[in-house]
Amino acid sequence: MIIVFRMTSALLNYSFSHFHFQLLSKMSYPPAYPPGCVEPTFPDSAQCEARYWDLGPDAKDPCGPLGGYPSVGEQVYIQDPANFCMMLPNPDSPSLKRNYYSKGLLPSVVQSEGYARAFCVGDYLTPGALRMPANSIKSAHVVKAIHPNGKAYYQISGELNCRTAGVNCTPSSPGAYDDGGQYDSVPYRYCGKGPNSGVDSPKQGARYVDYVEQAGNGIVFITHF
Repeated sequence: MIIVFRMTSALLNYSFSHFHFQLLSKMSYPPAYPPGCVEPTFPDSAQCEARYWDLGPDAKDPCGPLGGYPSVGEQVYIQDPANFCMMLPNPDSPSLKRNYYSKGLLPSVVQSEGYARAFCVGDYLTPGALRMPANSIKSAHVVKAIHPNGKAYYQISGELNCRTAGVNCTPSSPGAYDDGGQYDSVPYRYCGKGPNSGVDSPKQGARYVDYVEQAGNGIVFITHF
């Protein structure tokens, strides 16, 4: 069975334009970190490639947030085109502030892998999430279906107003791809792009625990499964 939902930017923007960009949910953000840490670290890409994307069973982020999983501020869900949360570059990330925001720049998706934050459309905020800035979503299309392997999934695809959404979608060179990237809930051991993030299962449903979000050129595909 496949259920399809569609909504255009006019209705989407009306549904959340009255909310302020920096409004936080009731749960405290940022989460607590180990002594000496201010945010999670990110697996070294060269080491990941050399280890065939498996750092071993004892690998863990030395600066991983304390508390439950998924971390506060990194939980997503999909209900319909007017109610969902997705990951975008975290405006409160010390690394992104130092390397991009302090220089008047916006990071691309690939540059913010490991340093993302949940942004929500609609009334519901996942724990620690931010409201999606008004006019950030041009269009959204949601499908609920059953994969041939029998696993249920939600998938949303759409288009962003990149600058409004706080992400750089400009090609790094003329005619080049816009350095698109991915956020996901793959564990640190396997070099995940957001190993502390995950689905807000109490909201989405207990059967949905993992997600992958791919974005480039302002086009976004997100699947919860």
